[in-house]
Amino acid sequence: MRYLDAYFRTQFAPVAINMDVVRATRRALLANSNVDLVYAGILSQAQAIDLGSLDLERAVGFEFSNVFSAPNEEERLIIDKVYTSTGFSTFYRPQVDLMSQQVISDNWVLGLSNHVIPTKKEQDVFKEQVRKKYTDDYINYWRNALSELKVQSYNNVGELTNAIDLISGPSSPLTTVLKQVYTNTQFSPVGEREVSIPNVNPKLLEAASEATQLVEEVVQPDYLLMKRVENAFKLLNQLQINETPNSPTPWDETIAALSNLRTYMKEIADAPNPQQAALSAAQNRMSSTEADPLIKLKQIAQKSPEPVRSWLLGVVNQSWSVMIGESAQGIQTQWYSEVFSKFKELGLGKYPFDLTATEEISIEDFEYLFASGGLIDTFIQKNFAPFYDTNLWIPKEVDGEVMPLSPALLVQLRNYNVIRDTLINKSTNQVSIPFSAKVLDLDSSAIRASLKIADTNIDYYHGPSRIRELQWPPQNGDFNISITIQDLTDEGKQHVLAKSGQWAIYRLLGDSALTNTHDGSFVSDIKVSGRDLSLRVTPLTQKNPFTLAELYNFTLPESIKKTQ
Repeated sequence: MRYLDAYFRTQFAPVAINMDVVRATRRALLANSNVDLVYAGILSQAQAIDLGSLDLERAVGFEFSNVFSAPNEEERLIIDKVYTSTGFSTFYRPQVDLMSQQVISDNWVLGLSNHVIPTKKEQDVFKEQVRKKYTDDYINYWRNALSELKVQSYNNVGELTNAIDLISGPSSPLTTVLKQVYTNTQFSPVGEREVSIPNVNPKLLEAASEATQLVEEVVQPDYLLMKRVENAFKLLNQLQINETPNSPTPWDETIAALSNLRTYMKEIADAPNPQQAALSAAQNRMSSTEADPLIKLKQIAQKSPEPVRSWLLGVVNQSWSVMIGESAQGIQTQWYSEVFSKFKELGLGKYPFDLTATEEISIEDFEYLFASGGLIDTFIQKNFAPFYDTNLWIPKEVDGEVMPLSPALLVQLRNYNVIRDTLINKSTNQVSIPFSAKVLDLDSSAIRASLKIADTNIDYYHGPSRIRELQWPPQNGDFNISITIQDLTDEGKQHVLAKSGQWAIYRLLGDSALTNTHDGSFVSDIKVSGRDLSLRVTPLTQKNPFTLAELYNFTLPESIKKTQ
């Protein structure tokens, strides 16, 4: 050891520093940020001691799957404990101070500081950079977790009511999640003092004012940095804070609105016939201007921060969607028993709905179906009118939902409008088809033609003819039509074409060749035993009742619902 002591006492000439080597070494060391090294070291230590994690699904409990849908990335619901209030106060805080001091002590070697021992300002700036990375990740972990929580879909009013009952109850999964967010992202000075005071020198507690001042010095830097986290979730956490000690919190008011919706939906679910109850409630909602529980909860949702806004809107939209779905089921039941079954009995497969049919629907039954106040009209006004513009059959959309009527039904309902407006007289509310007829030409082999349409006779000889005004059905109840053509021979043989039945005029014209003209009339070329007769028919209605495609294609589907 004497030799070593003598060596150190010897004065040697200084060796010149090779700055190229120093600079190259510094560049190599600076390739990795000291901030990243410290932050990675903190996370590595947390993993080494198995700090644990916060599983939001486990925190909510077994009711999680009854409210929330399966997450897309389930691992996001598991938050490393280092990104919780406990991890921040008991692990991150002491570790960042220790590791930061160790690392920045070497800054003079790297040329980052002129001080061999770092100043307090240098330490504070470095720790702030480390904690900026920490708070960024802290915020992202919680935001990612919340983004995975979405209210699941429900199939019927019973399931949805049970879910709302759970959501609005004392063990609400939504409340549990919000409390976890509040606990781990709210870093107020009061809360920080409570955490830090036990670690302060007990002598500070001898004087209250002095203790407060010194505690602030200990707490304030971390509080200010964690303020970034607090600000990121400020709007969400404000739901848990009341304005005055005795006033409810905004979340309490939200729970109250959910409870009102629960009562509203439960009345439907518990009704003897839930589908009819849903239909009645939906019809009232379509026509009422009063704020119902759905409207009130939607108003709260629109003022709420995410993800609460999406949760509440999910409940509102699903409640309305389920009501519409149940209403459609209720309408379907009535449609089948009240309308389709009757139409099947009276009109399905009958003339003029089926032009090949021999059996006809009677005028009386036709009016029963198509007249204002008749079977179809009554059903429309009672069940469809609240949900559709029944003139154009365009749905009324409320909160993104429409009554899901099938395209096939909507086509026939539009056909119904045309048939009613064309064939039913608004004054008498009965079938009335006014038209005029004029014979234009007769086969050259014939001398005359005689037309008998109900109680009207039209005789025609070659030459000018008169226009005759007619109406169908005939007032005298005679539904027989005959056309007699007499040959231009010594025998004067007569050829007769006869049609009978309450739709005889339709059958006569339907069996002829029709040619439309520019003035709204049409020419009917009728053959009687090979002899030609041309008859001009002019309908006195806005639409031509004799070429009404809507009439010939009319039917009613058994199901009103739109298939998915």
